[in-house]
Amino acid sequence: CLPCPPRDAPIEKSNLTSLVLLLEHGSRRFLFTGDIDASVEARLLEDPLLPRIDYLKVAHHGSRSSTAEPFLEHTRPALAVSSAGFQNSFNHPHPTDLARLAANHTLHFRTDLHGQITILSDGRRLFADPFLYRSSSTLPWVPLFESVE
Repeated sequence: CLPCPPRDAPIEKSNLTSLVLLLEHGSRRFLFTGDIDASVEARLLEDPLLPRIDYLKVAHHGSRSSTAEPFLEHTRPALAVSSAGFQNSFNHPHPTDLARLAANHTLHFRTDLHGQITILSDGRRLFADPFLYRSSSTLPWVPLFESVE
């Protein structure tokens, strides 16, 4: 079980109490991080059971206060999705967040640029279906990664 968010988080910092969910499906691991920031990521890193992951839902829409280097270095997500509105007033995802994901060699999709993004897995392979790339002339799912066994 991953550590809980801080119980003493001030109400104005309610993002720190976001639910963090680790989903394991076959050989694939998916981490959904809500709106946590680097302080909660650091608490997650204290848990020796925090594994490397295949998919990361980027925390807090890709704000600069999340997706810290130590967190990425430990989890090493192959694929990440940032959920942010088109031309949002917060300029999410932040350029520093994008740079950290790129430096980690993480394939990154953004809802502000790619539209709705569907991730599918059979427990061995990962597939991504970004709305931007849908076409009647292509396959409905774009295969990304397949386990080597």
